[in-house]
Amino acid sequence: MSITFIYCLVCAALIVAFDAVLAAGQSSEENATNIEAFLQLSGGAGEPQFSPDGKQLAYSEKGSVWVRPVEKDCEPRKIGAGRKPIWRPDSKALALIRDDGSPRVWLYSLDNPDSARPISPEGVAVKDYAWSPDGKTLAVLEQPVEFGKPSALSLVDVTTGEVQRRFELDSFEYYDSLSWSPDGRYLAWDVVIEPGAEVLRTIGARTNSGLEVRLLNVKEGTIQRVLPVGTCMTKTLAWRFDGQAMAFCATPHPYGYQCQWRLATWSIPSGWSIPFGMARYLTYDPMVVGSAVWSPDGQTIYVSVCQSGITQQLYAVSVRDGSRRRLTSGLANYLNPVVSPDGRWLACEVTAPDRLREIWLVAADGSRAFPLTNASQYLHEIEGLRLGTPELVRWHSVDGLELEGLLLYPPGYGPDQKPEKPLPTIIHIHGGPMHSTPPIELNGHPLNLGGLHYLAAHGYLVFSADYRRSGYYGWCHIQRAIDNGDFVGLDADDILTGIDHLIIEGLADPARLGILGHSHGGFLANWLL
Repeated sequence: MSITFIYCLVCAALIVAFDAVLAAGQSSEENATNIEAFLQLSGGAGEPQFSPDGKQLAYSEKGSVWVRPVEKDCEPRKIGAGRKPIWRPDSKALALIRDDGSPRVWLYSLDNPDSARPISPEGVAVKDYAWSPDGKTLAVLEQPVEFGKPSALSLVDVTTGEVQRRFELDSFEYYDSLSWSPDGRYLAWDVVIEPGAEVLRTIGARTNSGLEVRLLNVKEGTIQRVLPVGTCMTKTLAWRFDGQAMAFCATPHPYGYQCQWRLATWSIPSGWSIPFGMARYLTYDPMVVGSAVWSPDGQTIYVSVCQSGITQQLYAVSVRDGSRRRLTSGLANYLNPVVSPDGRWLACEVTAPDRLREIWLVAADGSRAFPLTNASQYLHEIEGLRLGTPELVRWHSVDGLELEGLLLYPPGYGPDQKPEKPLPTIIHIHGGPMHSTPPIELNGHPLNLGGLHYLAAHGYLVFSADYRRSGYYGWCHIQRAIDNGDFVGLDADDILTGIDHLIIEGLADPARLGILGHSHGGFLANWLL
């Protein structure tokens, strides 16, 4: 049996051919995975939203929106088909995006879900939306008809459905993450800017995108960039409870997507219509921030971050002095936290190598963490499904730097049941290199964790190795590569020392090694061969 897989992206090609390795694996029927069902594996639960009164939590799962009480252990209630649930400010109704040919915002009354009605204009494809604090107006970000065409932001009267004002946005920019400030003065959203996109896209080239936050002064109708002094890019804005300050991910590095996202804050002084001044950074290298949310009292910001490793964990960061407290741990990613109105709980999305995405509740003091959903029950519906057993593995590279990776044992083996003899091993190298790690979310995509589980189910030890230029081990490694123009650096040594570690531990057979990767991982796979 042989596999040759070619995937090219910006001059990085993946060519995999390992006849002997695949021939060494198990291929009996009892170990076969239902590949068709497995490759379609996706989904899980996501998009948690506390009701403004703090009593209920809405979320999406398998194409529908559900609601359940926060404090009571009872079955969730299905509201309707759709995604992106957002509560009306009075907590008595829930909006969601429903796609009946074109995505529109629909409003569902919790007392009478059958009375649901669309509240965004017909013919306007909704990308994102947000409620005004008084619940009378809906802000709608429109999806452009095609790439390069201008999009628009509309303010819609919820009662009449009429567009009160419409602001045309720039072409060749992507928009997302719309939010309304708690005081009603501003609307903010993320912008992905593609410089020279019109020309580069015509020849199939990738652009070095920039990210910024845009701010609309609702009263004046003016739009400005949120790019404070000390920042080169900004994204993922979060409002403080009074609307007088914001937190966001920012970077001081002028290198496009090669950057280190930090947590920063920015104040909007009373009486000023335009924010000004320097950004105040609260986290520093090597902590890389993914998202943030304020506590109700404005004293703490909760962040999802990677720090010297492959998993994203939740931290509480003091606004006063930047001190940090870790709230979660383990081989899982804790993503996109939202905070309850009373400040006691964080709801977040949790991904892991052996289960689907779930909603968890995490106590704000870190004392408790537990799942609210059980989307992984759908795994049992796949006949013959056999998953590998994951383990977080650590090793030291040639210069002593400690790195992390994901190890998948074949079914029947694991951290507590090691194989009797070394196993044929496949090394998987992630792309990027920046902002990418070994996959920690179960899905069926053959290039991601699904494909790795498929290999593990057929008898292979699978090693998904991280390397220093993922960005999670310090900016110095990226800066050194930029200064030296070195496209490999010590990344290859990081991977090779990881393989050596598995051989020394008696897990990997040095005579039966295969390698695969995609994007930058494809380049490294070729280089290592």
